[in-house]
Amino acid sequence: MNSSTQKLTYTAMMVAVTAALAQISIPLPISPVPLTLQTAAVILSAVILGPRQGAAVMLGYILLGCLGLPVFAQFKAGPGVLIGPTGGFLYGFVAAAFLIGWLLRRENARTLKRAFLAVAAGMAVLYLCGVVHFSVIMQISLSAAFMTAALFYLPLEILKIAIFTPVALRVRKSLGDYLA
Repeated sequence: MNSSTQKLTYTAMMVAVTAALAQISIPLPISPVPLTLQTAAVILSAVILGPRQGAAVMLGYILLGCLGLPVFAQFKAGPGVLIGPTGGFLYGFVAAAFLIGWLLRRENARTLKRAFLAVAAGMAVLYLCGVVHFSVIMQISLSAAFMTAALFYLPLEILKIAIFTPVALRVRKSLGDYLA
């Protein structure tokens, strides 16, 4: 299989993984933002595929959802999701995937410590996008938005970073760093 076919195949597979992990979702009574495993897909895509392909995975995922396929959390679909309370997190997926992949490539970060730092930086950007958007849409202060849409979720994000970063590095290594 040539390199461009491989890249397209891996990108499409990660879009499917993102859609699947989005459905592992727990609605919470305290917030319209459910607990999901979507951010695990962001980590996997960015670390395995790099900045451009990782961001392309997230853009492809968003495009499928906007076209009406029920790929967003809780089987939601349509462009209305992007302007709803969780839309900023979706935008943040693209930014985070690019940043994580870029930091890993820029620093040639093959060590676990550097990878953790890159992923944490990406997740911070993702949450910044989500909280700012949530604040605007819900017409509440940034601090209230942070309390409602982020604070409760951070321990789970730390756990996802701890679990999925080494997994992604291992997968990337097994693929022979074909993207390097």
